Amino acid sequence: MTIDAFLLGSNGEFSLNANIALEENFDNANVSVIYILTRYITDSYFSSVIAYEQEDFTLTSSGASATYSHSFSVNSSWDPETIKGFVLVQRMLSGDSEIYQAAEAGSSAVSMTEADFGPAYIGSAFTKSFVVANVGSSATDVTVTMDAPGFELSGDMTYSLAAGAIQEHVITFLPTAEQTYSGYINIATGIPGFENNTITLSGSGFPNEAPAAENLRFEGILMRNSSIDVLYDFVDADGDDEGATQLNWYISDDGENWSDFTNTNANILTLYFTTDHVGKYFKFVVTPIDEHQMTGQEMFIITPSAIIDLAPPTNFAYTVENGNDVVLTWEAPLFPEVRGLFGYKILRGTAFIATITNTETFTYTDENVPDGTHTYAIRGVYSPGGLSGDSNTFEITINNGVSNENDTQEIILNNYAYPNPFSAESSYNFQVKRSQNVQISVYNVKGQLIRTLADKTFQAGSHSITWDGNDQKGNGCASGVYFYKVVSPKKSSWIKTILMK
Repeated sequence: MTIDAFLLGSNGEFSLNANIALEENFDNANVSVIYILTRYITDSYFSSVIAYEQEDFTLTSSGASATYSHSFSVNSSWDPETIKGFVLVQRMLSGDSEIYQAAEAGSSAVSMTEADFGPAYIGSAFTKSFVVANVGSSATDVTVTMDAPGFELSGDMTYSLAAGAIQEHVITFLPTAEQTYSGYINIATGIPGFENNTITLSGSGFPNEAPAAENLRFEGILMRNSSIDVLYDFVDADGDDEGATQLNWYISDDGENWSDFTNTNANILTLYFTTDHVGKYFKFVVTPIDEHQMTGQEMFIITPSAIIDLAPPTNFAYTVENGNDVVLTWEAPLFPEVRGLFGYKILRGTAFIATITNTETFTYTDENVPDGTHTYAIRGVYSPGGLSGDSNTFEITINNGVSNENDTQEIILNNYAYPNPFSAESSYNFQVKRSQNVQISVYNVKGQLIRTLADKTFQAGSHSITWDGNDQKGNGCASGVYFYKVVSPKKSSWIKTILMK
């Protein structure tokens, strides 16, 4: 790192400043900027520390820079020429502190003597600022002149500056060609001892292509108690490394109107969903920036659906045996890999009749069910998070131990597709007991609709549906896990299939 320190002030009021720039990435944990004022005591031949302060050092990325400053009030009778400042960047560790850089600053009327912009890409605009301070006891006229092609200077070039006042100027480096640039700024004042002040300017231009963020994507599950990771590929035609790329999250109730969202995770590329996020959409925006601070085109990705609550088990079904024993079966939730799933709870009516603590158990027999009509549902049990919502529900009528038409389900679904895995075509078979509407669709693991295969009335009998591995537009789908979703008036089910090309 480099430090350019300067001390401005008079009459007991001083400002100790430091322009600090990083030449490589830096770990700033427990690192502080230290400000020290000393006074040279001429009659005893030593310097005394008269002021000390510190603040956190915030820079981390190569090429980053900032101005750190602190103001001090000291005895106004002290001669400013006897006062010096020191700025240190130091890691503050118990028993083992490390000083990374230090600089001395004497009293000055201008805050810098050199402005080196280093390499900057053609077409860029980088700035540095300096101040002119009247450290004298009366007003002074200031005249600023510059001879430096490729540089611009803001502010008035001729002005009056009251005693103790400060005037800021901004230098902008604007390289237009692949060459070296140099020049100077001269600041003339009427301040005794600081009549002529010079700042040398330097920099160079080089060609640079804008970076890009490609293949922006989510990985994970859009469900409470789960999380998604954001991935993208940083691409730079010049082979530059990634710099301080900007990453931002936004949240929406409808997927269209967005507001800022602060990701409280330590890693902004990971978002964990809580109860507050259920029903919300999220947008992630990335603006790629290379190591030279060149900005590429902004890219964004939106969650394809709102965040869902905890997923219930699927394909909940029944058979009736011995007149009044109800045998219940089900399959794992659509996302069985979700953290915290540790069992199931079964409801008859509004009461829980069983708790299953083994996630690999998929059947339960409700024995000796009383006569009457009963509604069944099943929920997933999660920790943390509690219960999911109900699965598909159904009604069963038990009538004096004699089965009736409700004892047999109106649609019988297989728990598999064939072949599985498949490369060209996959078939799914099912049977309906009476004419009814059945909708069959294909979804990916993110819950995105890939294709609707059927949405019509099927007559009683056996039926087969075939999927050729293409999406709704006829484009081939990538290899991976997919799900058939089968929905009838009284039942829904998810059946997993694997496409391997």
